[in-house]
Amino acid sequence: MNDIEKKTEIIKEEIEGLSSYINFEIKNDEDETEATRIVQVAKKLMKTIDDELYKEQIESAKRTLALIKESRDKLIFIPQKISESLKQKIIDYKNEKKRIELEKTRRQIEEQAKEEIQIEEFFDISKEDINKKIDNSLKNVIQEVDKKMIDKNKADGIITAKKLSVELIDMKMLLQAIIDGIAPVELVTFNQSFANNLAKNIIEYEKKDFNIPGLEAKLIEILKFKSL
Repeated sequence: MNDIEKKTEIIKEEIEGLSSYINFEIKNDEDETEATRIVQVAKKLMKTIDDELYKEQIESAKRTLALIKESRDKLIFIPQKISESLKQKIIDYKNEKKRIELEKTRRQIEEQAKEEIQIEEFFDISKEDINKKIDNSLKNVIQEVDKKMIDKNKADGIITAKKLSVELIDMKMLLQAIIDGIAPVELVTFNQSFANNLAKNIIEYEKKDFNIPGLEAKLIEILKFKSL
């Protein structure tokens, strides 16, 4: 039997001797004095258990735990750094993406504002000048139609013809012609994508009402299917 085993047996005997005091009742001064003595004996016994039996094991366990922690820290260092770095990059990417979207919307609104200013400036032109320009444009179109030629290739039996193509040369004049009823409204194409972005910026970001004559913003339901 080694020293640790011998000390363990002695301590067990002392613990057995103290067991009779578990239900000890204090009824007088002598009982109080005895209880005080037993408390001191129990404290001394607990210190002996820690110092002589488990102190070395506790210190060894602490050293082992420190080595385990050091080894763990070395292993998780790179994954931890990658995780932290990518998390921040994800946040930065989302913020930059949102900034780009807001900037794009802002530029679209600025362009729209410029077009509205140009239209307002356009209305300062006298109606007579507008009608003259429209008449000249219509004359040019008629002349182009009159010049249409069909060439027959007798050798190959192929018929060729020139195709009439209309080019937009002045948006302001076209808008005024539509307003005056000279040109059909079908000549102007509605920009759905721009209108949606404009409404989204005004309602969601600027927190204002969407009040543009001739347009109405409303929510529509879109079916989206989850990927399996």
